[in-house]
Parts: sequence; C-alpha cells; structure tokens
Amino acid sequence: MCHNASICFKRMLNGLMQALGCLLYKLCFFMLPFGESAVAIQSGQFTMPENLRYSPQLIALISGFTSLLQFVTDAC
Repeated sequence: MCHNASICFKRMLNGLMQALGCLLYKLCFFMLPFGESAVAIQSGQFTMPENLRYSPQLIALISGFTSLLQFVTDAC
C-alpha cells in the first residue's frame, strides 16, 4: 500500500510509461520487448531488432520510455 501521494503517482506513471512503450514496441516489431524474461522486465532492459525500418525519432521515443521507466523507478 502506498501512503505518499507523490510516490503513488510516480509508480502509476511508471506503469503507464512501461505499458505504452511495450505497446509501441509490439506494434512496430510484432513481438514483446522483454520476451518471457522476468529479469528483463524487472530491469527494464531490452534490445532493438536489427534492420530497423522506422524513423530514428520513433526508435528514440520507444527507447526513451525505458529511460523514463528507470528514472521513475529510481525516484520512488
């Protein structure tokens, strides 16, 4: 249970950003970014597939969600 509103908001934001990043990744690459690995999910580490056919801006957006995810996790 979360007793601090600021921490609760950061945790909620964490989940929303991770979900949006996973959705974008799945829509672009037709697979989940973390596969079935619980360790990869918990650490927020993933790799981009080779031969990217999307703009550098979209790739940066997807990658940015992981960076934001790590920042928000550290802040909590």
